[in-house]
Amino acid sequence: MSENTPDLVPVAYTGRDAVWTDNLYGSNLPFAQGQTRMVPPELAARLLRHADVFEPGEAPKAKKGAKTDDTAELLAKAELERAEVNKLAFNLQDLRDQIAHMEKPALAHFAKVNYRQDMDMRLKVDTLRQQANAFIDLYGVV
Repeated sequence: MSENTPDLVPVAYTGRDAVWTDNLYGSNLPFAQGQTRMVPPELAARLLRHADVFEPGEAPKAKKGAKTDDTAELLAKAELERAEVNKLAFNLQDLRDQIAHMEKPALAHFAKVNYRQDMDMRLKVDTLRQQANAFIDLYGVV
């Protein structure tokens, strides 16, 4: 998106803090006091709900050859980070789902190959599954 895209809405930060970073809506956009950013309409609607901190702003005047707003890059970076976190969470849940369906020999093999841990085959399968999940919690996904 370019700065002059008509589907962006100017939002001005009027809060008390010198710098405020959006952690509530996942954009991770930093706002300096008095700064106006061009944001997507969905994010603008959410931010403008907080009338004590935000108000509708005026679009910044574009200087010839100068970049006036880094909002698009920051939003893209936040989206990439969010996608990476989602991918890691999906992989972790997929591994836990696989463990939930493994029988004793498969659990013992999984623990030995991935974590170099021996399992006591005399234990119940549910206990072995708990141990396998504990290895993931302790050592991470390998």
